[in-house]
Amino acid sequence: MNRMQIIIVVLLVTMVLGVFAALGYLLLANNRQPAATPSPPAAPPPTAVAQQTAAPKSTASPTRPRATATPSRWAGATAASSAAAKSMAQATQKAVTTATAEAQAKIDAIMRRMPAGDIGLVAENARLSLTISRMAWLGPGSLSMKLQIVNKGQSNLTLDPTWLVLEDAKKGLNALDQSVTDTLPGALKAGALAPGASADGQVAFKLPLQTAPAGLVYSDGQGDPLKIDIMDWIVHLPKATATSAP
Repeated sequence: MNRMQIIIVVLLVTMVLGVFAALGYLLLANNRQPAATPSPPAAPPPTAVAQQTAAPKSTASPTRPRATATPSRWAGATAASSAAAKSMAQATQKAVTTATAEAQAKIDAIMRRMPAGDIGLVAENARLSLTISRMAWLGPGSLSMKLQIVNKGQSNLTLDPTWLVLEDAKKGLNALDQSVTDTLPGALKAGALAPGASADGQVAFKLPLQTAPAGLVYSDGQGDPLKIDIMDWIVHLPKATATSAP
């Protein structure tokens, strides 16, 4: 065996020994590893658990049929009474509306019969004299008057138109309408009245609709109030004739 062959044999032996050494090392390493702990079984999905733990549905017992109320004669009587009450209320409302319209028409007709001249309604006492010379509608519910106030006493008196109050047919008390009074020609002004002196001028009042003037009151707080009964005068006005102006 020559030198080359010896070298080849040595290499082969070395390789074989290396292979066996590697195999032995791997075997020892495997023997030293701890035994693997078996993993717990996987939990079932939530849906499956819910299905397993869900209580069985209880079978609903059949519901009892509800009793149907039988219409009684009292129900029919109540319905009839309700209908009658509603009909009566409608009839009452219609009657009130008609009566109100008729009353307003009568008031308008009466006021249109007022004479154009001096009507001369007077109230007086020992100190004062109050006269209504004319009355006229300025518009719906707005009434103007031409007045004269005379001092019949022996001392000076204070005149103030705001002390005038107009009573209406519905027992309402209506103060002087100062804003309209100020627009009237010859409006009555406040001031002092000497003994025997007089003051003339126009005033205006605002009345509620569908009513008429009933009385004019003047009170200065110094004695008994003066009151002119307008309603009594209206009631005794002559009725309109076919030739009368509208």
